[in-house]
Amino acid sequence: MYSMFKLLFICLILISQCSVFSQISEEINPPNFIKTIIFNSKDEIDQFPIIKLNEPLFLSFDDLRGSDQDFYYKISYFNHDWSPSGLFKNDFITGFDNQRISNFKSSFGTKQSYTHYELELPNEKTKFLLTGNYMIEIYDQNDIVVFSRKFLIFSNNAIVNSAITSSLDLKKFTTHQAIKFNVKPLNISFQNPQNDIKVVILQNYQWDFSIQNIKPQFIINQELQFYQDLELLFEGGNEYYFFDTKDILAESQNISFVSNETQYQTYLHTNVERNLYPYSNTQDINGDFRVRTLSGFDNKTEADYTQVHFSLSKNKIFEDENIYVYGKFNNYSLSDENIMIFNPGLEIYESDITLKQGFYNYKYVSKIGENVLKKNKISGSHYNSENTFQIFIYYRPIGNINDQLIGVSKPNSFKLSTSINFENY
Repeated sequence: MYSMFKLLFICLILISQCSVFSQISEEINPPNFIKTIIFNSKDEIDQFPIIKLNEPLFLSFDDLRGSDQDFYYKISYFNHDWSPSGLFKNDFITGFDNQRISNFKSSFGTKQSYTHYELELPNEKTKFLLTGNYMIEIYDQNDIVVFSRKFLIFSNNAIVNSAITSSLDLKKFTTHQAIKFNVKPLNISFQNPQNDIKVVILQNYQWDFSIQNIKPQFIINQELQFYQDLELLFEGGNEYYFFDTKDILAESQNISFVSNETQYQTYLHTNVERNLYPYSNTQDINGDFRVRTLSGFDNKTEADYTQVHFSLSKNKIFEDENIYVYGKFNNYSLSDENIMIFNPGLEIYESDITLKQGFYNYKYVSKIGENVLKKNKISGSHYNSENTFQIFIYYRPIGNINDQLIGVSKPNSFKLSTSINFENY
């Protein structure tokens, strides 16, 4: 009887461990008083944290409570699909994490007081050992997670040639974009590529939807060819709406009215649904934002905050539909802060979001019921929209227990083609 209970106990432990290790880790978004999280490499054009080993990463954020707080960071390592790896911490970092962020400065000359925090990685206390998927978690002095963000470290051990084309499916020819690419090993040899190689594809650096678990269509002399049109499709979407508050009291393009109150108030022109309109080529930054101000010399501590008022005129109202303001400024999340409320008196959806001065892209997305997100139901989808894609190639050789990130490609649909010619990409 004792042996039976012991065996049952061991089985329960193994089952619980399996369930833990099968969980997929998602980013945690911050409370309302943490704003303007920027996490990128030395290339400040793209706010997407991806580097080679020993290159620098920069994380910054503002605390609107206006008093100095203690924040700490911890680092974790993950598999290609963001399931926890089986590595110990000293397998992927040298030194220590759980360190206090000591670089911070108070805002200067702003109505909204805030403290600006900055962290550079790697640093003298924390250095990285492996390529692959990482997560940084920011904790407060009570050891409570404030927010977390993903980042990637890669090597150039594979050459990825890629192209964006229109879809071969006539039903999706006008609305979708297809990705074709091949992968060639460099300084390594693929032993069992069907099982050892994993591919993850994003559109405009957004983790909320990705293409994974695809196998090469052909393998020719160690070159992996991915030409599956029906499996490698993304909606083209549309160009983003935008506004610019660098001059915080100026009424400019897409800004209808500005009010100088206890906190600045910025009212945008009411937007309309564009899903029935033809495509119009306007420049955007694919959902991103750039902090900047004309009121000072330091964008980090002299840019002020304003409450931005969004409004949307929509043709049909559905009871099970929620509308959200969507962009990099809120990490493409769906929360109570960016949900829109229907105003029956004006027959428009409205939302107010506090944002730092700068240039912002945004769009409106529709969530049907509990789980169905329609990113382009309101904006429309066009095959010739400009998008940037990210192709990540992971490799786990025999005997290893981690997924190495060995190759990266960032094709852009600005060079969209109806045929494949990798020499032009």
